[in-house]
Amino acid sequence: MKRLSENDRDKIESVAERDRSRSVSLITHSPEDTIGLGREIGKLLVPGDVIALVGELGTGKTCLTKGIAQGLGVPPDQFVRSASFVLVNRYDGVHPIWHIDAYRLDSPLDFIALGYEELIDSGCIAVIEWAERAADLLPARAIHISLEHIAPTERRIHIDFTGLPPDRTTEWRRTLSVR
Repeated sequence: MKRLSENDRDKIESVAERDRSRSVSLITHSPEDTIGLGREIGKLLVPGDVIALVGELGTGKTCLTKGIAQGLGVPPDQFVRSASFVLVNRYDGVHPIWHIDAYRLDSPLDFIALGYEELIDSGCIAVIEWAERAADLLPARAIHISLEHIAPTERRIHIDFTGLPPDRTTEWRRTLSVR
């Protein structure tokens, strides 16, 4: 087995540090806190961004989406709700948002039939709940957010923005690390 040189170890550590600097894990303590985090994320989004949300039922995917919509200036009269029964909702704020819910879709082909590719390439922002059901279709630029229960009202939220261009990751890291 070949031993790693000092230079190789430095390269590996550099890549690991870069990857850590392109993701953040946070804990929210209430639905309002999750909405507040979503508001901060919404302020960071630009047209063409795709948010891929993953988490069990009740982990706060729709709460986070409500906050994202608020951060993008969606007026309160546009009630953000789970898209489970409608599959796709559109909200108009500073930038239009497509809220897509893949929960009831049986396969990635259903996702394509929904017009997914047109939606994410429309110059709008796409927020996809249950994104793992269409993981193979997500663009490399997608921002992956996983939510998990850690207590009745607490959630661990991991945000991976590795797919963003380097010039945007600094702002994401700075904004989300302040929370």
